[in-house]
Order: sequence, then structure tokens, then C-alpha cells
Amino acid sequence: MADSIDFTKGIYRRVYASFIWGQRINRLSLPAEAWFWRVQAVADDLGNFPAETHRVWVETSGYRSSTSESDVAGWLAEMEAAGLILAYVAGGVRYFHIEGFEALQPGGRNGRRLRKYPPYTVSVVNP
Repeated sequence: MADSIDFTKGIYRRVYASFIWGQRINRLSLPAEAWFWRVQAVADDLGNFPAETHRVWVETSGYRSSTSESDVAGWLAEMEAAGLILAYVAGGVRYFHIEGFEALQPGGRNGRRLRKYPPYTVSVVNP
């Protein structure tokens, strides 16, 4: 067994134990809460990801063939209603931003963060 863990491979996200006591996360059903962690895994380093339901379903489902696109749509709606994710539009495309994500996550290699999607803007947009 290795004496240390190699954190130079893959993408790592911090999960804080105290998060389970948060008011927003406790507004979610258990399936929505479980899916919230999958959403965090596919978001870019600034907490942004496309809001198109089919894409989120494909990127977060893995081998969960029993999960439907409508399940994911409902869970995303729960997350948005609880204030865990915020909708915004950039270039005519709708995205979500995980509220407070960047403040809790370390920078990647060399302290840099990788932006895959347009930055979150303050003007929240409803679908």
C-alpha cells in the first residue's frame, strides 16, 4: 500500500462534512441530493455546466440505466428551487452555476482553474 496519494491525476472536488447540515441541501429529496454530487463532478472548475436536460442526464448517469431524463429534470428543478444552482444564459445557451462552488474548491494544477463553459453572470434567467 502506498504511503501517499497521487493527486496529480484526475479532477478532485472537495466535499465538506458540514454540508449535510445546510438548509438548502436539506430541502432536496434524497435522490436529488445524490444527483447534486454527480452534477458537481461534471461542472467545470468554476461550478458551471450546460442546463440542457438531455446533456446533464447523459453526462451524469454513468451506468444508471434506470434513471430517466425526466428524473434528472425534476432533480435539477429541485436544486434550482433550493438555491443550490442558478440559471444563466450566455450566447443564447442556458447554463447552471453551482452557488458558492468556486469558493470551496481549490485551484487545479499550479492553482489554475479550467473554464469549460461561459462564466456565470449575476442576471439570473428563468427558463
